[in-house]
Amino acid sequence: MELAEKKSPPMKRSLLPVRVELLLLMVGIVAVVAYGMMMMMQVNAMLILALAAGLVGIATVWLGGTRVCLPLYLALAFGEALPLPGAPGGVSVNQCLALAVLAAFVVDLLRYGGAVRFRLAQNILIVFGVYVVVAAVILKPEKTEYPIQQAYYMFLAVVIAALCWRQRWMNALLGGIVVLGMLLLVVPGYAEFVTGKDFHLNGRVTESFRISGFAKDSIIFAGVCVWLLFFAMYLAFSARMVHSRVFFAMCVPLIAVVPLLTFNRQTPIVIAFCTAVMLVFMRSRHKWKMAAVMVVAGAAAAPFFIGRVLERFSKAKSVMMDYSLIERHDKLNMAWEMFHSHRIFGVGSGAYKHLWPEYIPKGNMYLLHDYPRNRELYIDMGYMQILTEYGIVGALLVLAFFIASFVLFVRAYRMSRRLEDTSYSNLLAMCAALFAQLLISLFVRDAFLTPQSFVVFGIFFAACTGVERAVAAQVTTEETRVSANAECPA
Repeated sequence: MELAEKKSPPMKRSLLPVRVELLLLMVGIVAVVAYGMMMMMQVNAMLILALAAGLVGIATVWLGGTRVCLPLYLALAFGEALPLPGAPGGVSVNQCLALAVLAAFVVDLLRYGGAVRFRLAQNILIVFGVYVVVAAVILKPEKTEYPIQQAYYMFLAVVIAALCWRQRWMNALLGGIVVLGMLLLVVPGYAEFVTGKDFHLNGRVTESFRISGFAKDSIIFAGVCVWLLFFAMYLAFSARMVHSRVFFAMCVPLIAVVPLLTFNRQTPIVIAFCTAVMLVFMRSRHKWKMAAVMVVAGAAAAPFFIGRVLERFSKAKSVMMDYSLIERHDKLNMAWEMFHSHRIFGVGSGAYKHLWPEYIPKGNMYLLHDYPRNRELYIDMGYMQILTEYGIVGALLVLAFFIASFVLFVRAYRMSRRLEDTSYSNLLAMCAALFAQLLISLFVRDAFLTPQSFVVFGIFFAACTGVERAVAAQVTTEETRVSANAECPA
């Protein structure tokens, strides 16, 4: 497999003396240990909690930076909020890590510098983000979700695009996400499948059992595992160290199988199609060996999932035979009622789950008219969610973003083909697979305004910046070589 480019831009070592940074780390570790001991003794640990969180936050920001904080935040972003023991007001670990990412971004910009580019696709995405936030405040503010989450997801894309255009940073980010994803999703997913116990149901076995690891549900679990799969495939070809490439190559079949065990109908299709997309654009003589590994892994797992998946496909022949199709039928009818009432600007971000009782159409409803009116429902169809909650204006912005991103991808991929280092083309191939996954996922879940999607956008923009800089550096090197040969003829 090809080695990634070994050269990297010169970087400053630190903003503080190394001894001071190590001292901060040691004090932070001591504070965490003291906090844990006081919690075990059931002592009010509020002061030691503040000390531990502050010092560990400082140590993480200064020593690890974005490459440490961002994978930790993303690892927890797909599950339920993890409460911080002893903290007031429902403060969660997720919120603390979100603040750590913000601080780490500022520190890394000062330490290493950044590369913020405002291309057409990025500008459209920023306009869409501003539109979502403004609409959430103006349109039914008592029903729409507070827009800080959406603004923060936009910030994540900016962080990745500004800092991770360097190959070393990109590989560190993706590697951290894969390792944490293995620990929090893949391994627990296999454990659930083997034991038949759902972690979210306090160990009880369910009749309609579908594994989900620490994710909120099986669909999110499968989507994130597929996301991890393409990260691992890229790193298997483009990690800098041989042992790293071997490790991630071993992760690929393990990650590929576990989402199939959720028995989701769309998952085998998504994996097969998106893997084909990635392999088509990759530049490696070994890529078909990876395809063979995927086929063997799928064939080995087929006896455990293929029967259930085919059974669920057979039920889909009639709406009345499949519970999920019944729900989606009713949700779609209510979404059309909302859209007809709010065509231009939609009902506002996240408002569907609160407003659905007001838009139950007469007749043509199978199930949801009997649901409690205080129950939260989601559309579970991303394209309809965009149209319903953001209106025609939001839908046009999303369409324009995808078209601009496609044009940018074609341009960047053509440039990457001129480079000797194949890892740039492979990174763009991974982005193509992730965009394909998103476009398919939008048929079955509300996947656009999620941290997963905006991380993909940030990675894509960073990849384009990396290609542009690598091409410029290669052209400069070639011009220097030609100039030197002209000055010193044989």
